[in-house]
Amino acid sequence: MKTLMKHIHTAANSHINGLPFKTIEMELSFELMELFGGRKKFILPKWTDEYPAVFSNFIQSIDGRISFGIKNRMHAGYIAGINKGDKFLMGLLRTFVSLNTPGIKGALMNGAQTLNNESDVILSAAEIYPAAADIYRAYLESQGQEFQNPPVYFITGTGRLNLTAEVFKKINNFKTHVVTSSAGAQALENIIAQNKQENGSDFETEFNQPEIIVIGRQGPIDLKLVMQYLRQEKGINLLLTEGGARLYSSLHEAKLLQIDFNTQAPLLIGSDQDDGENSIPLSRGYRFLPETAPRYLPLGMQISTEGDGFVYRQFARVNL
Repeated sequence: MKTLMKHIHTAANSHINGLPFKTIEMELSFELMELFGGRKKFILPKWTDEYPAVFSNFIQSIDGRISFGIKNRMHAGYIAGINKGDKFLMGLLRTFVSLNTPGIKGALMNGAQTLNNESDVILSAAEIYPAAADIYRAYLESQGQEFQNPPVYFITGTGRLNLTAEVFKKINNFKTHVVTSSAGAQALENIIAQNKQENGSDFETEFNQPEIIVIGRQGPIDLKLVMQYLRQEKGINLLLTEGGARLYSSLHEAKLLQIDFNTQAPLLIGSDQDDGENSIPLSRGYRFLPETAPRYLPLGMQISTEGDGFVYRQFARVNL
């Protein structure tokens, strides 16, 4: 596994017919090609002066569900199981947005509900697939930087956020940011004050407090303004989102999400609209019209070489 990343590099800018944006090619080594069923390269979107390039990574059931929606069993690991390809892919994409070089400055963005539902999850490449930690580290070193976790941005209009989640623990070494409204920022300050009151100095000793970025007076957050801020004020040009369904839909509604990585797991989750913990679809909170529904160009599809029925797919949106 240590050789899989050896020949991955960013090729010249490219353009695919039918796409309204430029792309970057990430070429794969022979070993990695074998892992993904002969795939020769990854396609990532190219950023502009105004916005970062935005891409997503999700795993879903055959009926389009990304979570069982069961308390304490919310995260995607219950869908992925022990599939190595999906875990390796997730770690690899997180590694790409860990880059902080003169050419690429990446970040990870997730919604508040995803954090609150999966507060025990550590959003690092090495954590999701420890067997490939040396591979991810070698790639970053080949780009002239030490291994590091990507900076993480959480989006919340209300400010209701679990500030004792794993990602905020100092020991896990993440730079965290919360993008919220003025009302949300006040709610966050109240949560911080409550944690200090309940836990005393232990809270400040154990947890990092995120940078709070205010966009607007109250939610929902204007994602175009967020992207402009990240690009122009933070210098971020490559952004990965892994959840949740509402943020995914909102990014598509704003025509900001360019490329989807999507793993289909060979299982059926189902849905019961009458229960209080319903399973979660890939897209939630926004219903598209026939004339505005996101439409895609398939960029690739591979069947898992592990013989377990998982399918790795990649799509690019054409109607931005």
